[in-house]
Amino acid sequence: MARTHFIPARDSRHRAAVLALYRALAKTATKIPLQNHVGDALAHPSSIRAVLRRRFEKNSSDTSPRLVFAALTAGYKFLSFLYKSQNESSAEYRQIVQYLSSRKEIPTQQAGAPATKQAERKEPLLVKISGPGEAAKYTSNLYPRPLNSLTRTRRVPMMATTAEGLPFLRTSFVQPHEMSRMVGRKNAIFQSKIAKITEIQDELLPDAETEDEWERIVARQLRKERLPHEETPGVDETYTWSLHLSRLWLEWKTESIWQDWIARGEALQHIVDTEQKLADEEAGKTWKPASTTPEYARPPSAGKVSARESLFRVLPTLPGEKTGMDGHDIFSTPAWAAHVRLKYNSMRAWAVQPRGSKAQPV
Repeated sequence: MARTHFIPARDSRHRAAVLALYRALAKTATKIPLQNHVGDALAHPSSIRAVLRRRFEKNSSDTSPRLVFAALTAGYKFLSFLYKSQNESSAEYRQIVQYLSSRKEIPTQQAGAPATKQAERKEPLLVKISGPGEAAKYTSNLYPRPLNSLTRTRRVPMMATTAEGLPFLRTSFVQPHEMSRMVGRKNAIFQSKIAKITEIQDELLPDAETEDEWERIVARQLRKERLPHEETPGVDETYTWSLHLSRLWLEWKTESIWQDWIARGEALQHIVDTEQKLADEEAGKTWKPASTTPEYARPPSAGKVSARESLFRVLPTLPGEKTGMDGHDIFSTPAWAAHVRLKYNSMRAWAVQPRGSKAQPV
């Protein structure tokens, strides 16, 4: 068996030793009398604890046993140093006073305490203006930007999309870390729903059909032997039907996410077009709007939409109905019930046919 590497941050005994050392250092630092030799701000015990905290945070990423051992050794030596500094006539005390006096005064707020002033919350780029149950629609209160708010030549943002189809806006050459996290998280949610649909289709449905077949065999044998038995459950009460409902729910939520992404993409594209128009006007150019949607990606006209396409394009919401997780059972909402009724016939036909002879449901 290969020997695993020692990772201090994942070792419980190492964490206990480091915390014990830090608490001992912080407790010893509070006993050093500094009021008569340094300013009021630097005389606060948090001035020394702030130095300790920075040193511990700097060494928190060390993984080499050599560096970890050296850091712990220095920590215990400094513990002895602070203990000797409690005597005002010692050389250690004079070194601490000299070090603190050479630094700029810091606030007396204790290290690690939360700031009293909360950070101002930034306004979101897009604001949803559609009502509950309506098709998603977004607008922006930050764009277009007025000319007097710019400190340099207007830089037009660029719209980008992920492989899954999630649209987002690039406003700088270096993408912010928060945006990368947001994009990655939304992609992961979308991919997880697709993976669950695939799992139901390829793994769970065959097992459920086998279980339903076993239930029918047992019921048929009990009837043949004239023994007490329960009535054969209908299609709506089988294991297979419950999985079809689960898959329909996931497809419903996936379609909701997709429609929301389309609405966001339209709002972001409007921002780009508006900013480009203003940039051209400020540069003295004539703005010529160009279509950003390829011909093959444009939706067909209303007269060319088939019944199958129109059925698939039905938005998974009803006017005036909320489908969010607001503490109620969302599976009992009128919107979900209407969607189940819409797909009921195709789901029933899929459930009653043998597995080898059925086509994918619409």
